[in-house]
Amino acid sequence: MSSPLRRLASDTVVYGVSTIAGRFLTFLLTPMYTNYLTTESYGEIANLYVIIAFLGLFCSLGFESAFIRYFSQEDNGATVFSTSFSFVALAAAAVAIPLVVFAPGISPWLGVDVSPVYFQMAVAIVVLDAVAVVPYAMLRMLRKSKQFALSRFATIVINVALNVWFVVFLKWGIDGIFWAGMISSASALLLVGPTIVRWFRARWDTALLAQLLKFGLPTVPAALAAIALQLIDRPLIKELLGDAGASQVGIYQACYRLAIPMMIFVTVFDYAWKPFFMDKANRKNEVFVSVHSAFAGISMVVFLLVSWFAEYIVRAPGIGGPFFNPAYWGGLEVIPPVLMGYAFHGMFVVMMSNVYYHNKTHWLPVVNGIAAVVNLGINLALIPYMGIFGAALATTAAYLVEMIVMANMVKSLDAPPYKWLKTSALFCVSIALWYGVDVLFEAPSGIDAAVKVLALGCFAVALVWLKFIDISSVKHVLQRRHSN
Repeated sequence: MSSPLRRLASDTVVYGVSTIAGRFLTFLLTPMYTNYLTTESYGEIANLYVIIAFLGLFCSLGFESAFIRYFSQEDNGATVFSTSFSFVALAAAAVAIPLVVFAPGISPWLGVDVSPVYFQMAVAIVVLDAVAVVPYAMLRMLRKSKQFALSRFATIVINVALNVWFVVFLKWGIDGIFWAGMISSASALLLVGPTIVRWFRARWDTALLAQLLKFGLPTVPAALAAIALQLIDRPLIKELLGDAGASQVGIYQACYRLAIPMMIFVTVFDYAWKPFFMDKANRKNEVFVSVHSAFAGISMVVFLLVSWFAEYIVRAPGIGGPFFNPAYWGGLEVIPPVLMGYAFHGMFVVMMSNVYYHNKTHWLPVVNGIAAVVNLGINLALIPYMGIFGAALATTAAYLVEMIVMANMVKSLDAPPYKWLKTSALFCVSIALWYGVDVLFEAPSGIDAAVKVLALGCFAVALVWLKFIDISSVKHVLQRRHSN
């Protein structure tokens, strides 16, 4: 494996281990919530976190990507950091202050059916997270992946531990969830405090800020569309399903999170991928094609693994009862389409390298906007008739459209010759294999599990044979890391 790919793989492993462990701990909160909260309460929390996601975007204003694009450790690192950090802090304050002051009037208008105090606490979480965005981006650009990963993991451990203490032992319910969120977000900011102290200077470069805004602001509509693409189905489910809406949102949110392994894979990859492709030395077609194919292959392994075995996981012992409260089991049907949607989004992330490298970030709102409109339209059409399964299908269709539109747009940027025919065949075979084994095949649970394990093993062997996954390269990476 070439040196650039070894570096990408090395960073991915570091980000991956911590992210997988952290996301797994966070995921454990979901079954805990299903056993200590009603489906209605969980649904209301899910809707409030939709608002948090949108607010976070307006606080950070695309400055993570802008900072990564313009940072140079040798030339103007302190100036870029100080200008970016100061602006994000000011933007967060400008968004937060009126929301906190006028929360009693604003929260009902936004459709939040909980106490305004929870809305104010949510805003505080948004501000703390936004202020930490640039320092965390700095760690990535300095290639301090271990420090980045440890800090993120420590924050998650704090959040999970406080959730267990407040919700399970103190019985605080929703109060405990938001107190845990505020304390853990404050802890994250403290953990990157040394980075802030080291790099922050009393500098404000207006010309640089204009460049940062020019690069970052076009990503805001794209991110807005991306968030709408990910989360707009929750409020739609609540509104379109009438009295059962809030309860169905809770069931949907809980089962949606069972697709977390695919989300983790995409997130881990993106952490290492963005700094990697920004380096001109790594701009080689064979490298990008290899990454594209490998991502497709691994994502389909994850798709089959989770789709086939999620039903066994939910019945395992958990905190306060079964791993998932049986009241939520009716939503398990949403898992396969959500997994496939995440896989399509991962392919989109791979191709975004062409957009960022050529400073075509103004394309992103178009791509994500088209996908968001598709998502909205299919949600409106299917939810009244198919319920939460219709929302899951809308997710799959929207991410598929996102991937296809991006693939066609980057052709004008001399994109690498991605092997789309081979990749499309892989997706179709994976879906057919899932359907054949999980839906058409009927057998006792023991035999069913054995057949799925065998089928998954054969599928993985086929991927190696078709060279979607290069075993020799993987061994080389592992041997290098072991020697270090």
